[in-house]
Amino acid sequence: GKMDLIIDTVGDYDSYISFYDVMASSGRFVRMNTTSCGEKFVPMGEQAEDFFSVWEDFKGSSVNRMAVDYDIFDSFHKEKEVFKNDLVYLHSLFKYGRILPNVFSRVSLDKLEEEWGKVMGGGTGVVVVSP
Repeated sequence: GKMDLIIDTVGDYDSYISFYDVMASSGRFVRMNTTSCGEKFVPMGEQAEDFFSVWEDFKGSSVNRMAVDYDIFDSFHKEKEVFKNDLVYLHSLFKYGRILPNVFSRVSLDKLEEEWGKVMGGGTGVVVVSP
């Protein structure tokens, strides 16, 4: 099956074409707008059409148009109580087996590229990376 929700915490526009291939036509794509250096992420927004070529990257530009931007760090600082309550609720659902992680595989960091290829080839779930 196809994915109903893809959450991108990296912001790698080169992956949009692959996301298109695994996302359901009614799926949602959420950019978390985070950076590893703590700097504010600037979403691609409207300039994305210039980044993606007309036909070759049709898939990438389609995903960009369906994307929802969400700045998780900004939201966390503004609504700490909401985050705390949500985390407690999610933890209780997990604890009692009401939600389960969809783990595709567990791999070491040196095997990640190979495993990611499998996921992008149609696999679904999370790849858990161990040191």
